[in-house]
Amino acid sequence: MKWYASLDESRRERLFAAMREADSRAETYDKRYRELAPPFGSIAVGGAAWDEFGKANAIREFLRSIRNGKDIQEALVEAKMSATDSVQKWNASRGKDYHTHRAKTMFDSLLFSLSHTFQDAIQSKDVPF
Repeated sequence: MKWYASLDESRRERLFAAMREADSRAETYDKRYRELAPPFGSIAVGGAAWDEFGKANAIREFLRSIRNGKDIQEALVEAKMSATDSVQKWNASRGKDYHTHRAKTMFDSLLFSLSHTFQDAIQSKDVPF
């Protein structure tokens, strides 16, 4: 049984609304990624497209963890680890080109904000969508 099954109906619905909103945000980041990504066969300059891709993936990893039964804090930890790993891979593939290197914690604030939104949803607080 997933942890959110024990929530009362109104809290569970607020949680599901937060999940739908987060998924919508991920879709928006994916759309920006596709707009910024170079055409097929071209070489990207900089990392603006990847930043949007990384945001979408961080949100999706958080949601995946929630859907798999992890609580909000566990989902936060898993999403942060996944995001950090993806940034480390990005930086490693860029070698000494420090202009495109990213901070390993670049998605932490996004994920913290998301986890707080989910906490507010299940604690009967107004959820700021």
